[in-house]
Amino acid sequence: STGTLTSLKHLNLCANELFDDGLVAFSHHSGALSSLEILDISNNSIGPRGMVSFSLYLSEGSLPQLVDLRMCNNKFGNEGMIAFGRAVRSGYLCNLTKLSASNVNMQSSGMFALNMSLPHMPVLEGMTLCFNDLEEYGLRTFVEVVFNTGCLAKLNYLDVSHHGIRGANTAFMLLSEAISHDFLPSLRYIGLTDYDEGDEEPIFIVKPLTEACLNRDITIE
Repeated sequence: STGTLTSLKHLNLCANELFDDGLVAFSHHSGALSSLEILDISNNSIGPRGMVSFSLYLSEGSLPQLVDLRMCNNKFGNEGMIAFGRAVRSGYLCNLTKLSASNVNMQSSGMFALNMSLPHMPVLEGMTLCFNDLEEYGLRTFVEVVFNTGCLAKLNYLDVSHHGIRGANTAFMLLSEAISHDFLPSLRYIGLTDYDEGDEEPIFIVKPLTEACLNRDITIE
């Protein structure tokens, strides 16, 4: 019944072969889930069209109580993440504390869109974005937004491992400065390791970053 849907707090749609059409249909009725706090749409082969539709309804306030959104292992890519960023900037996702978007075929332009929306998630505590080709630009703009806005004061868990970044670059140096100057005061874990095919050891993370994490009692892997 509609009354039951209105009071629903947790909905797990993981690995249900939703594809785009399924998420479009779900989005159309998502306004009935006004009390939903946890939603898992991971492992559903969702592409850009489905994510754009879902994001449009989010931007209209269909799920205003959402605190935990899991959408890993889909393929909506940059287009889907850009649409999601617009939804976040609408202000209706300000209660999000956990966001999981690992392995969604996102690259630097999608990461940039997400970065621009970070100030609109003021209580975010955990963000998992591993197995996306974020590139140096994607991670660098993340840190720049943190520097410029002071957002993410509550973030304690960040996983951007398997990011596709190579070498000791500006992004890692900026991140070490952000940690050293307490721009991420609640951070306790950061996932940054990456592997090239055939590697036996993780790609080296610049020494200033490992030292900054050690000084702040942050686990880095």
